[in-house]
Amino acid sequence: MIREAVEQDLPHILKLSRKLFLDPSSVSDKYADADWAMSESGENAFRDTLETGFLWVAEENSKVVGFICADIAYMQQWRPIKRVELISFYIEPDYRSSGVGSSLVEELVKWAKAKKAKTVFVSAYADNLKGIEFYRKMGFVDESISLEKDL
Repeated sequence: MIREAVEQDLPHILKLSRKLFLDPSSVSDKYADADWAMSESGENAFRDTLETGFLWVAEENSKVVGFICADIAYMQQWRPIKRVELISFYIEPDYRSSGVGSSLVEELVKWAKAKKAKTVFVSAYADNLKGIEFYRKMGFVDESISLEKDL
């Protein structure tokens, strides 16, 4: 079952967010702080999204097994469109490829359309091939590439 998140879901979402940081397919950023989600700052960020953005969960037998978090993105002056950013998204491994993720993304798209957004965007680490493949199956197309150099 998928549904809008409620305040009582936050502890579960925070734990799943930490798992996202530790997931082998998501560890490309060696500077990411896996404990951020469990910090006051992390909790506040998800609480803010719960109040003003898009935060949904997937649950089975009253256990939260996944979540999706998104919000309206800042508009650039040179690209003056409203767009939604998929900020964070995690499904427990046992529930992947079951349709749960697709259902959550479909709800996000409905929400984005209701907010009169022109696009939904997401970034993924270049080596997260399964994630990239999933997003492409959901209709996302390559829009840009980010490059970074360690100093």
